[in-house]
Amino acid sequence: CYTMAQALVKHVQASAARREQQRLMRQRQQQLTTTATAATTTKSLVPSWFNPNTILNGIHVFRVHDETSQTLTIKHLEQFIKGRQEDCLIQKERQKQQQHQEGQMGEMPIAPIKIVIIDSIAFHYRSSISGAD
Repeated sequence: CYTMAQALVKHVQASAARREQQRLMRQRQQQLTTTATAATTTKSLVPSWFNPNTILNGIHVFRVHDETSQTLTIKHLEQFIKGRQEDCLIQKERQKQQQHQEGQMGEMPIAPIKIVIIDSIAFHYRSSISGAD
């Protein structure tokens, strides 16, 4: 997942740089800007918070390789979600206390779980049944 997030960040940065170069070429043709402004403008196109860590914050991947591990993962999913919600509340309270005492932000916030995606839920069950033949 981290490699995919890195690739996404690189793609967005490269795309932003290409668009900025095209914009600067049009402006140069119209004699509206100088080369010095190009460097500053390019940096501001992609927000500083856009990096692999913030993209992946709150994304959890559970890789299952057989029917048993998939069943256990699904069985313990509710417990995982409840634990994550409790972690969010604890962190929010800690951040309030830190802000009150220090006046600054602390660690990256724990994102609550908003969606659960189960990819190919029937795959392991199908393959275990077909293997019994």
